Amino acid sequence: MVRGRLQDDDTAVGSRGQFVALESFSSSRSGDHSSFDDESTVETASYPNAKGNTINSKNMVSKSNVNTAGAIKMTSSTDSAMFHDQSCGACLGALLRLNPDNVVVKILSVARPKDTKYKEGLCEPMPLKGMPGVIIVGSIMTKTPSHCPLSFGDRVLGIFKDAKYYSENYANLPFKDLIKLKKNLEPWQQISIVLSYIPALQALQTCPFTVEGNKVLLNGGLGPINQALIHLCKVHRARRIYVPVEPEYSSLVREMGAKPMGPKHSDWGPTLMNSIDVVVDFIGSNKFITSKAMLVETGHMIVGGTKDLDSRKDDLFYSLNKAFVDWRLHSSTRTSIFEFMKVYDTDRESFIKDFKYLNKLVYDEVLPVINTCVSQTYRENERETDALDGYFIVEIRELDGWTQ
Repeated sequence: MVRGRLQDDDTAVGSRGQFVALESFSSSRSGDHSSFDDESTVETASYPNAKGNTINSKNMVSKSNVNTAGAIKMTSSTDSAMFHDQSCGACLGALLRLNPDNVVVKILSVARPKDTKYKEGLCEPMPLKGMPGVIIVGSIMTKTPSHCPLSFGDRVLGIFKDAKYYSENYANLPFKDLIKLKKNLEPWQQISIVLSYIPALQALQTCPFTVEGNKVLLNGGLGPINQALIHLCKVHRARRIYVPVEPEYSSLVREMGAKPMGPKHSDWGPTLMNSIDVVVDFIGSNKFITSKAMLVETGHMIVGGTKDLDSRKDDLFYSLNKAFVDWRLHSSTRTSIFEFMKVYDTDRESFIKDFKYLNKLVYDEVLPVINTCVSQTYRENERETDALDGYFIVEIRELDGWTQ
């Protein structure tokens, strides 16, 4: 069992298909509060347990700091408070003079992906375009009104474009913007799903066919989303997975079940020309011409970012080149453009289904946890970091008492 996993009796999934990519999306429900307590969830195929695929950062942490699911875990010395009865929550709500459509949430874990430092080298853009300002997982600490589908003590997920709602330990949030979660994983691990597996799965959903039995090229180094893509492509039985990386990461890519390629186009272009069914490209070197040349006649390219082009924003003709590349990508029937959080904004019900599916796979240790958990007092400049760390997620510890 994953270290830090929480016991939860409600771990069953329903009878829906294991690959959500080709499901017909239902109409948008921006206020959907579907929880993991219902039975209309997706079913997973019986794949081999992936707990052996641990991820070890180069020259960064010892194996004792890596949990059995593969995520880097930093210990915390900072503690926060936890209330134990509803009377405390009702008192807190009265003190804060709550809007009837708001609830007070005790922050258990938080991430600010937009604040991530830019990572050099062969890596997906970090932060990815469209990343939210703040993601929180917390517990409702106030008595909820009768028209609210949430209850005192529920664990909830909140995703916001800016950090205006966030405070150090508590947040006063509209309940319509919260999603009820199961308590079978640590809070920071559920945020990690949003920052890695959710965008990876939803990028694959933009392709008109699945990766099963197909050859896949993932051009994004070992950033958190590209790591998630490797694991998802393996779970969904891709025939072969190719990943261009720097030489020092080749062995790690092999451990994940993919084939490492050299970082330059000349390292993989001649070998893979006209042989790839699905390309996922976050870099966009040579205006995506090389990546598209890898495709077979019926192949498809998914564009997740334009890091190479965006690195030259100071060039005189950057705007013109950007507009040309965007026009060409949008006009191609063999290309789809992934936009982070688009499904969350336009089809909340499908977002929740995707999260349920991935939460189950992580709980069952089919998928390892990605990204890095740090303490509340941690500062990123305390040590050298690279893309393998992923996004930093702050864990806020709890004590039996009020915040100190």
